[in-house]
Amino acid sequence: ACYRAKNDIQKQIFYLEEAAKLNPNMPDIYFNLGLAYSDAKMYLNARYALESVIELRPAFKEAHFNLGTVYYKTGWYNEAIAEFTKCIELSPEWFEAYLNLGSSYLKVGKVAEAKSQFEKALQLKPNSAEANYSLGIAHTKLGNYDEAEMLFKKALNIEPWHRMSSVMLKELENYRKK
Repeated sequence: ACYRAKNDIQKQIFYLEEAAKLNPNMPDIYFNLGLAYSDAKMYLNARYALESVIELRPAFKEAHFNLGTVYYKTGWYNEAIAEFTKCIELSPEWFEAYLNLGSSYLKVGKVAEAKSQFEKALQLKPNSAEANYSLGIAHTKLGNYDEAEMLFKKALNIEPWHRMSSVMLKELENYRKK
């Protein structure tokens, strides 16, 4: 972990790979290796390392979350959905897992499911600009433009610098004209 703090990812990967060879049954080593691979954008390696963590310790919620993130970044959205769902089963109060699950549902066109996850995220953190924005996106896709507008404005009220909410407020004018 000290090499991660110094941002020397290649050294971190080297030492973690060596540690994994010496201690093949230690999930924490594979977890840190998965994070290092992910930081290096070596997503296939990250996937294998994080899958090894889950094999060794199935209830390791952070491994499920990070594996879901790797799947999302590589376009494996259904797999991301499965991992974020498992993460929420293990830790029902994990705000970011609901946001990521909702975003994954959006990617596969399941807007109603995405909306539901963003609403759950908002229940956990009502003053999250990101959750208000994300729920606004779902409402936009569902054609609920008034609700979307209210959510984008709320996001901007929470974080006036939330650029995407400003962009979406302008875009709503175009959606309403269609």
